[in-house]
Amino acid sequence: MNLDLRQLKLRQRVRAPLLLSAVAAAASLCQAAEPNSGRIEITGSRLPQTAKEPAAPVQIVTREEIQRSGNATLGDWLQSLPVAGGGISDVGGGASFAAGASGASLRNMGKQGTLVLLNGRRLSPYPLADYSEVFVNIDALPFDAIERVEILKIGGAALYGSDAVAGVINIVTRSTYEGWNARLSHQQSLTSGKFGNTHASLAGGFKGLPGLAGARVLASIELYQREGLVWSEVLDKVRPEAREMAPSFGSPSSYSWPGNVIGAGPVTGCDPARVNNGLCFFDRYQRFEVVPVAKRANGLLSATVPLAQGREAFAELLLAHNETHYVSIQQPYGTRLGSYTWGNPDTNSAQTFTHRGLPVNHPLNPTGQAEAEFRYRFVDSPADTHVKTTQYRALGGTRGPTTLGGLALESEVAFGVMGGRTQMEQHGWYSASGFKQVIGDYTPGQTDPLFFQRGYRIGQNNDPAVINTLFPSYGYRGHVQNWFVDGRLSGSVARLPAGDVNLALGADLRRESFTVDPTERLRSGDIVGNGLSASDASRWVGSVYTEAQVPLARGLDGQVAARLDKHGSASAHLSPKLALRWAPGAQWVLRGAVETGFRAPNLTENAPSTKFAFDNGVSDPTRCPQASALARDLRASANALPATDPQRTLLTARADNVINRECGASLASIVAHNPELKPETSRNANVGIVFMPNTQWRVSLDAWAIERKNEIGLPSNRDLVAAESVQPAGTINREALDANDRSFSLAEAAQYGVTTGALSSVVGRFANELRTRNRGLDIGASGTLPTPLGPLSLKLDAVYQTDVRFWSPVRNGWGDNLAGRSGYPRWKLNHSMGLEWGAFHHSLSGTSTSGTPLQGDFFDTTYTPEGCAANGYTAAECRTAGYTRWDYALEYKPRKGVKLSAQVYNVFNLRAPIAVASWLNGGGILPPTSEDPKGRMLRLGVEVGW
Repeated sequence: MNLDLRQLKLRQRVRAPLLLSAVAAAASLCQAAEPNSGRIEITGSRLPQTAKEPAAPVQIVTREEIQRSGNATLGDWLQSLPVAGGGISDVGGGASFAAGASGASLRNMGKQGTLVLLNGRRLSPYPLADYSEVFVNIDALPFDAIERVEILKIGGAALYGSDAVAGVINIVTRSTYEGWNARLSHQQSLTSGKFGNTHASLAGGFKGLPGLAGARVLASIELYQREGLVWSEVLDKVRPEAREMAPSFGSPSSYSWPGNVIGAGPVTGCDPARVNNGLCFFDRYQRFEVVPVAKRANGLLSATVPLAQGREAFAELLLAHNETHYVSIQQPYGTRLGSYTWGNPDTNSAQTFTHRGLPVNHPLNPTGQAEAEFRYRFVDSPADTHVKTTQYRALGGTRGPTTLGGLALESEVAFGVMGGRTQMEQHGWYSASGFKQVIGDYTPGQTDPLFFQRGYRIGQNNDPAVINTLFPSYGYRGHVQNWFVDGRLSGSVARLPAGDVNLALGADLRRESFTVDPTERLRSGDIVGNGLSASDASRWVGSVYTEAQVPLARGLDGQVAARLDKHGSASAHLSPKLALRWAPGAQWVLRGAVETGFRAPNLTENAPSTKFAFDNGVSDPTRCPQASALARDLRASANALPATDPQRTLLTARADNVINRECGASLASIVAHNPELKPETSRNANVGIVFMPNTQWRVSLDAWAIERKNEIGLPSNRDLVAAESVQPAGTINREALDANDRSFSLAEAAQYGVTTGALSSVVGRFANELRTRNRGLDIGASGTLPTPLGPLSLKLDAVYQTDVRFWSPVRNGWGDNLAGRSGYPRWKLNHSMGLEWGAFHHSLSGTSTSGTPLQGDFFDTTYTPEGCAANGYTAAECRTAGYTRWDYALEYKPRKGVKLSAQVYNVFNLRAPIAVASWLNGGGILPPTSEDPKGRMLRLGVEVGW
């Protein structure tokens, strides 16, 4: 579809009302459209139609609104929408199997339940899977080239196929632009002077090519760079009370270089400035990363050429290159760190690395102990992840009027290829074989008199070959490629008393291939503590669909759609849809729809693949309460000692470690693919009302419900562990409860009632056994008021969550309603007001989220009111408070073609609330949120057109 930019602004500009509450001022990123004789295609229908309030709730956000938000990237902006939730960001994705990418999610249904389109067509997935999840990398999409974004807030499988369970995000780029436009912006924190990012773009469009007077060409290129940041640079900007809440916060680590032998003091060579209480310390915050370095470039080229009889040929090329560099902390070593458990793909079993002390004959062990406690950090090792990705999409085709059987129709045919390659190179974890080669045998009980007396020398300059043996490079190479061809017909096929019957018919065919290739060290399980995701598969995907819009009576339209999809060897799946739209008058629209959606198993779930994960943060119900009691006693003992006593630090550190291991346990999760998987299916329903008292105001209320079943996945490891007694043998595996236990001595185990060993691994495979239920209300309002200074626009976009439930196979029933609990706030709102005042445009916008307690699903015993009280937490410490952040944007157009802009993020420099209990249970070492040092941010920009 091609549409003149001026026409688009006329035909789709939304003027709508606002219902302001006493607490929140105006706001929303809504949609709308004034009636117009032109016909355009809006996401949610394959039929071009007169721009009017559609049958489906579609949120349309313009280029200007997106720019005024001040967000640095498309991912940041999408995540700020109330309808969003549950996606992934490259900022915190360094430990992900799909590092270096961001994925969008609607309705908290996951990035695989949200379909992302570019100009109405699919995009290839990111070349790496996030364990088993395949998703579109929105960091590879153009940002400044966006004309508008259309968000279909209900499922769209009947028209768009697999993945459109929770909705569809369609990114529409500029289609016609004449002249040149350059834009440059830079953002950084006014609080810390950090968090810098720079965005630059250049776009040009013109008409006419040699011999092709009606041809149109549009090209754009964008560059983005984000500065990296570690916590030592901004630790002083973290809320002051953090140090009072957590004794370990801000403290250095006794796992340092050249090391500490407990009972004998620091190893010779420690800088005296780093010695305290008889130990050598390391500033761990100089390696704790806040934001990774990112560099991105993308280019978009599109062209149309007129053909005979009103048709035109079109072509589009998208190229993107992203690089992300993550810094991680070098490996600490010490007997108090216990063991690391991970999977061995060669044997399909768990394996364990145990930190051992220095043997009795080691020159640094004067204690006489068989294994002296030794604390060390490999500061001479590399510790980082570098991800490089190149993605592309190239397509071409023809479109325009077609006569078929005497009917005047519109047709479109396109073909193309899309795909990408990713290389992820990592350093920082031990090679299991390399450790044995240059340090020694880490197996408990094995006598190794040369432990730490082989190739690696403690506290000395080690040979690079030794370092490479101990910390080799590992990672993944991913390759994805999709060839496709599609076509469709649409137009009026009959005339009824109430109007024309419009019909669309379409089909598409794709050849998908997906390869995720781990390096040999990961395939053999040689990298300690690391999981594995591997796949090499391909398939054909074909589909046919139809949509009919039938005028049933004056003001009453029906929409019927159905799509038949066939993915590889799986059975074909039919997705029907029925929608009604009734406009009893010019001011009212009533709408409703029901449809079924689906998601086909991806090529890492039902095709040959291997997955070994290392699940962190699992609370062990048989050991966490006892660990909490032990930690309280250890901290009490520490607080009773003088501040200069070295034992005070050791007791506090051990308390933190005990909590981390048992209330946030780590275990190996070993998973196999399942060729018998069926598609996930969903039932989607919505009913809504829109009130438009005039062309300037609009209010909407939509109730929606999604129930997804046959959901592909595994029962939560937390769920399985919580019901360990009913699991088949071999599902839950534990270490022995003996003198080598990672948290309790035998005496402590008896004292605190510990009867089971530490969690080791969970074994399973993908199955269609999960379900999700999600219900809520969408509230939208927008409008414009005249003022003496100029028009004042008001907008509100709100989501009220009424029901969020997950099915538990162990319970054989639904879990608790999580709406209003941790991670699922009842309310999420965006509210804003904008004032056009001559050459200036002012806007003030707020982003609000309601508060939530920390309590999770039915198996959560830690954060129930009783659990919080038993662990000494107040009700306020066991919840995240509600929060509203206000942002301000100013635009100034001194003359035609020039725009200066400034956006202030977090105008009032408010600190985001934190849940104290979960932070302390997480160790209380890392700052609770990056919003503290980010504080108030300023983005300055300039845009010039000619």
